[in-house]
Amino acid sequence: MFKYNKGEWSELYVIFKLLHEGHLLSSNKEEYTLRRLYKEEENLIFECDVYSELVYIYEGNYNLIDQIDREDFGYYSSIILEAILNNKHTFEILVITPFLKKIGITKIKSSSRSKKDIKLELTDPYLNETMIYLFNIKSDLGSKPTLLNASSSTNFVYKLDKLSSTDYDKILSINKEYDKKWVKKRISLIKNLHNQDKLDLSFKGVSSKIFKSNLKSINKNTESIFSYILLDFYSNMKSYSLKQLTENIINENPLKLNLDDYKNAVTSLLNASLFGMMPSKEWSRDYSNDGIIIVNKDGNIYCMQRFHDSELISEYLYNNTKLETASTSRYNIAKIYQDRCDNFLINLNLQIRMT
Repeated sequence: MFKYNKGEWSELYVIFKLLHEGHLLSSNKEEYTLRRLYKEEENLIFECDVYSELVYIYEGNYNLIDQIDREDFGYYSSIILEAILNNKHTFEILVITPFLKKIGITKIKSSSRSKKDIKLELTDPYLNETMIYLFNIKSDLGSKPTLLNASSSTNFVYKLDKLSSTDYDKILSINKEYDKKWVKKRISLIKNLHNQDKLDLSFKGVSSKIFKSNLKSINKNTESIFSYILLDFYSNMKSYSLKQLTENIINENPLKLNLDDYKNAVTSLLNASLFGMMPSKEWSRDYSNDGIIIVNKDGNIYCMQRFHDSELISEYLYNNTKLETASTSRYNIAKIYQDRCDNFLINLNLQIRMT
């Protein structure tokens, strides 16, 4: 049985809707004509015949296994959309199971190790050429996906100097038993003690050499800028978007940069995360996809392509992302510890989610 969450069902919805309509619209309503859709997990190719209403399904080395009327994909895409809108968590759509078996689809979810969700052969309206495009799917129909996942690589490490035993005890007294919001209250206290000159709080660096190198290759200021953004996020009781957190830092300008440098560094990291950068792997600026397909709440879909819509993609990511707190125990977040030189350190973890 196929049991998935809303975001995973959205991937199948996009496949069926594209095969039904035979085209993909850009953000400014330009039409990419769909020639082929590749379902690589099952080694399937869906070919749209522009002169008929048929979709030809090939397996392996163009071995024809079936031909399906486009309207069938339209019918089942409507069923998927209705199920997504009317269900919560993970669920089955039993009525489509026979159709999935008929067309050879045995997996819906794309690999979590990949930054691409779908591979399409499209006629580009800007270039009037047929090309292969890899797209990441972002759906407004279900739970918002992470853009940059938390890991031990995404820990930002801060150093606490001149920490008295009294203040040390006061900080540790704010814990899980004390309050559900203990992380933010603890970091808020540390910032206040720093502002009162009772301790020195300084950024030591990202824990991972690989992620540090990736950040530097994206933008020389990214690591430092996010060290301030994280401090603001973890010490603030309000739930700010990444855009608002960035604007908070712009207003303070702690690094004495040109004000545009802050937003540029943030959008550079967002773009890199979308297009292939992973914190635990060395990144040589190889892009693993060519853009994003967005599924609106009403089920309409459109794309933004990296070459033609770079500014639109940056604005979309900037306006639709937030930071969130990952597992405090797994990543040792907000817990004071000592290094080999007996310096007091504390970790704040970076995780970015779509909103």
